[in-house]
Amino acid sequence: PDPAMWGLVAGLARFIPYLGNMLTIALLTLVSAVTLDTLWMMALAPLSFILLTTIVGFFLEPWIHGFRMAINPVIIFISIFFWGWLWGPVGVLLAVPLMTVIQVVLKQIPKLRPVYKVIAR
Repeated sequence: PDPAMWGLVAGLARFIPYLGNMLTIALLTLVSAVTLDTLWMMALAPLSFILLTTIVGFFLEPWIHGFRMAINPVIIFISIFFWGWLWGPVGVLLAVPLMTVIQVVLKQIPKLRPVYKVIAR
C-alpha cells in the first residue's frame, strides 16, 4: 500500500545479512496475498524484489567492491562463479571476502606480486 514504507523496510533490512532479504520477501508476500485479489498481482511485488536483490547482489555489489578494494571486477565475478562451483552457496557468500584475503596475501609476498598485479587494478 505504501511504497515509501516498503522501500524503508527493505533498505533497513539489508543491514541484516541474508535474513533481512528473506524477511522482506516474506512480508511482501504476506501483504500482497492479503491486499490483492489476483495471483499475478500477488506475485509481482515479491518477485520484483527478488529480481532487484539478485541484480544488486550479483552485479552491483561486486562491481562496487571491486572498485573500492582495487580488485578487478572481472576477477570478482570469476571468483564468485569459481567458489560457487567449488563450495556451492557457501562459496558464493564467501567469494568476495576470500578474494580480499587472497589479494592482501599476494601483495605481502614479493614472489607473488606479479599475480597481485593481475588481480588488482
